[in-house]
Amino acid sequence: MAICKRCQRILDRYKNYTPKEVIKDSYCIFHHPSYWKEYGDKVREAFYNEVVDAVTNDKELICVGYYLPEIDFRDFADRIGKDKIIFKKRVIFEEANFQKINFGKVEFRENVYFSKAKFNGIVRFLEVVFDGKVYFSRTAFMGRRSF
Repeated sequence: MAICKRCQRILDRYKNYTPKEVIKDSYCIFHHPSYWKEYGDKVREAFYNEVVDAVTNDKELICVGYYLPEIDFRDFADRIGKDKIIFKKRVIFEEANFQKINFGKVEFRENVYFSKAKFNGIVRFLEVVFDGKVYFSRTAFMGRRSF
């Protein structure tokens, strides 16, 4: 299996990260800069699976540099039959590229990192609980945001 070149660099920093297989141009489903535009549903479903794995197995969620389509965590909570998504370990969205995203029904019990992330569309942090620290160092908000 060929490993995504961006995943390899992330693995050097985060030993708990699971590298992904190349799907196009030496990048995986999450790190290809435009794959999400054509295959948004596929990327969303793969991201959903990572969220479910992190939540149900009390694991870190490491999404460094991910390119994500529109995401609504309220839908994720509904799909797993929970009132909310609870991350018990740290969550890392450093350098991630978000489109429209809604963090409603999410609780972060540990630190969450949005350093150098880019929010290209509407971002909603309403109904979110941050028990740990939240890092927004050099984060870009290009659209409307609600906290």
